[in-house]
Amino acid sequence: MRNAAFEIVLLNPNRYAEAAARPLRRWLEALVGELAPGCASLGVRFAGDRAVRQANRAFRGFDKTTDVLSFPGGDAAGGSASGEGGEGGAPGGAAKAGAAGEHGGHLGDILISVPAARRQAA
Repeated sequence: MRNAAFEIVLLNPNRYAEAAARPLRRWLEALVGELAPGCASLGVRFAGDRAVRQANRAFRGFDKTTDVLSFPGGDAAGGSASGEGGEGGAPGGAAKAGAAGEHGGHLGDILISVPAARRQAA
């Protein structure tokens, strides 16, 4: 059962149509409820290639755009991301609560390049 205080933060500053909050929020709530029912929060940001490239360079040392970067929350906080199969921790701004499954902490943050995802979908 999902934590009653669960919060999903969706950021879509470029207003990408594919990232409409209402349908995504319902889908994410169901997904997180099944996979990590004890977590308290999840953050998702939909960005352009430039922002994702900057984050990929800063957190993983790869000066290129990728489709998705993920930053685990909880005890894994450390300053790097995982993307394209990498391992890592949360960026400095992520909550550093206990492990999501054990203590109801922050599950993590996801950064998605919508243009890269569009290219891959084509």
